[in-house]
Amino acid sequence: MEFPLSTFIRDPLYRLATWIIILQLLLICGAACVAGIIRWIKPKLEAKRYRGESIARGVLLNFLSHREQLLEESEALELFDDVSIRAVITAFEQVVTRIGEVEQRRLRSSLIALGIETHALNLTRSWWWWRRLEGALLLRSVGAETSEVRLVEMLSDPHPSVSFYAAWALARVSPITGLRELIPYIETEGVQQLQKSSLKRVMEVRLSFSQQVTLLKELQLELLPERELEDLFERLSPSLKPVMIEALIQSGRGSALSIVRLGISSSDGEVRISSFKAAAISKLSLDEHEIKQGLIDPLWPVRAQAVKVVAARKLINLVPELCQCLTDEQWWVRHNSAQALVHLGSSGVEALSYVSSFSTDRFARDMSRLVLSETIMTSDPKVMGALDTQQLSPLPHVQSGNDESTRFDPASRSSLLTSELTVIIPQDS
Repeated sequence: MEFPLSTFIRDPLYRLATWIIILQLLLICGAACVAGIIRWIKPKLEAKRYRGESIARGVLLNFLSHREQLLEESEALELFDDVSIRAVITAFEQVVTRIGEVEQRRLRSSLIALGIETHALNLTRSWWWWRRLEGALLLRSVGAETSEVRLVEMLSDPHPSVSFYAAWALARVSPITGLRELIPYIETEGVQQLQKSSLKRVMEVRLSFSQQVTLLKELQLELLPERELEDLFERLSPSLKPVMIEALIQSGRGSALSIVRLGISSSDGEVRISSFKAAAISKLSLDEHEIKQGLIDPLWPVRAQAVKVVAARKLINLVPELCQCLTDEQWWVRHNSAQALVHLGSSGVEALSYVSSFSTDRFARDMSRLVLSETIMTSDPKVMGALDTQQLSPLPHVQSGNDESTRFDPASRSSLLTSELTVIIPQDS
């Protein structure tokens, strides 16, 4: 049976175009109907959600105001019957983040929290990864230790986000179990094996440095006794020791000092670098002997970070050592040393100016002049004041060698000539 449209439009291409136009009009009408339905039903759904959250918040606050167990059980059962689990979860998270620690513990041990935990455990077994991720976050919010077994299992989840947030939740739920399970998890970087298309391949889930620090911070290592903290640091692999130092620095400087002191004496170069870097950023009170050891370390990045510690601590008595570092073979060590002398104020600026004029090391002179010129261009008041008070006399008896170095004559006089500085300046015999 032929459609009547063919009697009016005989060309098949025109008929196809007409059908396309009719389908487009139908789609537009359908979209308009859907938009109208959404606009009509959305306010009703939002009102229902707000009402459910309001009821759940009222029940939770009422639960915190009394201690009758029978009343708690009856209200919990009525709550799950009256409102959706989503409204209960939202209200629970809103309340638990705004109450004290004692109230949090009481709320997390209630039947309402048990119902949320049961729902979260079901989510963690979902086929969809975002549902498992939501379950891990809910278990972290509820904070029940009964879920630690499931969270440990989720550390081997094939999706990296699920495994990371499961580790994050485990650190909150059970720090003791987390300390035992998360250290191997971070060290192995979560390497998992996936089965796909009957071919086994390895997916490397590499945690970033910030993620590793986040997990260790969540374990609250700063609450451990100092001896246990040091033993844990010694047991860690060299790759994790910088992570632990950073986590302690972010958690509080008090417990980080002893660990940093262990780190600067480590045989691993990366650990020493991170230790001196942490000491410079947080201005930890290292001994002068420890800092001097860093200034002569075989690795130049360690020397470059140790120089920053001198500047951060304002150790003016280490000006001679900084001047000696100006002759270092590495550019960054020389640059950081010159910058550190500038940060030490007038004493450091005078020493830097002296080296720029009288040092026999061409690289030390060049770096001193470079940093001084950069600082003068920025119009640093401390540097300008120090340079204004200088009165350098002309330099007599200067000999120029083939190596373009300038020999210092002890007979010359300058306001910068001190017993500390002359020790580090090579003199002619």
